[in-house]
Amino acid sequence: MQDLEGLAVLWVVGILATVGLAVGIPSYVMWSRRWPGMIAGFDRNRCSDVDGLTRWVGRAGMFMGGAFLLAAAAFVIPPFRIAAIIAVVLVSLVAPIVTTSACQRFTRR
Repeated sequence: MQDLEGLAVLWVVGILATVGLAVGIPSYVMWSRRWPGMIAGFDRNRCSDVDGLTRWVGRAGMFMGGAFLLAAAAFVIPPFRIAAIIAVVLVSLVAPIVTTSACQRFTRR
């Protein structure tokens, strides 16, 4: 029975770490290189501050990726598994909403 639990923990940690890296690395590239083309639906004509937008979205993505990596590390320790699951759910729901709503300040009117 312990083998199945260990395998399940390893599987969850692998998925969380993969998602964290898949979100965090492109976000870092977008933040450091200021590549607005990595933002879905980006239109240069409607953006008032391209550098500000790439910095904002890149930082938000790095936060989300880091939160997933931290949750993967916390999931290994049994007392922190519930906290890791709650953190993943909260970050998955709240961070994209905050990022999208804050991007409105970079829209040219």
